[in-house]
Amino acid sequence: MGRACRRFLATLTAFFVALAELHAAGVTGVVREVNGTTAIVDAQGGTPSVGDSVEFFFKLSGSNDEVSVATGTVIGSDRSGVKVKIENASGDVAKNHLARFTSRSGRAATAAPSPAATIPAAPSPAKTLPPSVPFPTATPKIAATAPPEKQIDPAVAQYASKGIAQYSAGDIDGAIASFTGGIRLAPAIAVLYLNRANAYLYKPNFNAAVADANKALELKIANADDAYVIRGTARAGLGDFNSAIADCNRALKINPKHALAYNNRANNKLRLRDYPGALNDCNKSIALNPNSALPYYNRGFARTNLRDQAGALADWKKAVRMQPSFGAELNPKIQQLEALGIRAK
Repeated sequence: MGRACRRFLATLTAFFVALAELHAAGVTGVVREVNGTTAIVDAQGGTPSVGDSVEFFFKLSGSNDEVSVATGTVIGSDRSGVKVKIENASGDVAKNHLARFTSRSGRAATAAPSPAATIPAAPSPAKTLPPSVPFPTATPKIAATAPPEKQIDPAVAQYASKGIAQYSAGDIDGAIASFTGGIRLAPAIAVLYLNRANAYLYKPNFNAAVADANKALELKIANADDAYVIRGTARAGLGDFNSAIADCNRALKINPKHALAYNNRANNKLRLRDYPGALNDCNKSIALNPNSALPYYNRGFARTNLRDQAGALADWKKAVRMQPSFGAELNPKIQQLEALGIRAK
């Protein structure tokens, strides 16, 4: 599962476009296969054009919540389907994942917020736009934590592989059950606890996630920095932002180039109203991984609370371009700022 796993639920209003702009409007799809950095998508509702943007995502089992996996660009199409170059991946694009296309003009391919329904009165220039809660955080890539099959019983390896596949497909309950099955057979394998902790975050069951991350650390998991990031995310979910920051600090002590740890620490500093600290951490996260939309999203909130509305506008626009699912929340804020005459840096 992706490092930048984040659930999004937005109420959208369908819109109509002129026939000349219809080449990608209303087009969605399902991933048929993935070959390296190229995905073959069965498109529905039309044929996208070369250059159109694509967002890959899946829906969590039993709900309409979406988890964004990657973005990409249409590079062609033939009888096999639409060919998409995978870019800005925060996770693994897999068969049966969903795809949403956006035309080259930048208009949403499926839906857009209704301006009259979603844009509140613009604030006066003297006011800041308060940050929303929760801010996006990220967790390490779950597929990278599969135990080496040569070192464990084949039955345990099967549980681990099945759990990873279920997690990637959005079947969180199934993933937890599979990791639990592996733990029953081999209670000393640390990565099974770490993977189950990651899955528990999306129930959400933060106490269980903390307990499993603790167990993984107790068992001396090799990628302890990821374990601290996961535990920190769970602690933030419980409202213990200072402990969450402490876990990010532990992760960064182990791995000073852990971009997600900087992003998540910024997230928690925002909640504690440490806006200069959040800005600094966002800058570090972006320097290490400029292809993630999350630190741009978070930096926009840090900047708007530091009265840098032009900088916030630039960051939010970039975050939406990189991860269109942010648009439901950020587009109204972008329009508020533009209505005040503010222009992006």
